[in-house]
Amino acid sequence: MKRIYAVAVAVCLIGVVTVGVIYFLLPTPVDLSDLSWGVAVGHTYQYDILASGYSSLGSISSEQVLPLNGTSIIATVNNLPSLDAVYNAASFSSEIIHVNKVSCSFANGTEPDEWANATLSDMVSGCILPVVDWSTLDTLFPDDSPGFTPNGDFIVTIFYDDMFTIEYGWWGPVDNGGGWSGSVSLSTGVPVSIVWTYRHGVDTLLLIQLTIVGSVVAD
Repeated sequence: MKRIYAVAVAVCLIGVVTVGVIYFLLPTPVDLSDLSWGVAVGHTYQYDILASGYSSLGSISSEQVLPLNGTSIIATVNNLPSLDAVYNAASFSSEIIHVNKVSCSFANGTEPDEWANATLSDMVSGCILPVVDWSTLDTLFPDDSPGFTPNGDFIVTIFYDDMFTIEYGWWGPVDNGGGWSGSVSLSTGVPVSIVWTYRHGVDTLLLIQLTIVGSVVAD
């Protein structure tokens, strides 16, 4: 009888600890009721591109990246998700950051290929953020990126006096990974510069840098 009682107590304690751990790991909601878009559908932003690197392994090659060097793109805002008052890290990531907001074309009027269009659109879209109390938004995400986590991803943000930085990164199953990091204007929520990277061990390192050079704001 004592043994049964002891087992029952142990199970209860495990249950309490498990519930406590799950509760601790749940993302904490944050009140962001002052969110508003500083951009509008139809606004366009021009970015100059620098691309560099080398590749011999991996799913992305220098043949895809290097032709972008020295070009300029026009990013046109074509979609802005509706805004809620309360978010946690997971909902802000899925409902705001990882939502396509722009279409991209080269400044000379030609269209990027499928890979370049998707990559450039993801970079710019992920860094267009609603204007907000930036210090509060910064509490949703950590300030430092984690170490290598197979098949994992992360978001890191830092609020400065004159800029908000946001970084998205991912890891593959082996020593490979990539992502982008943007510096966002506090007044408009528009990225002024973005750096995209992809690496595979020591055999591949590819970079794309976007720098804003102009904008057209529709009436």
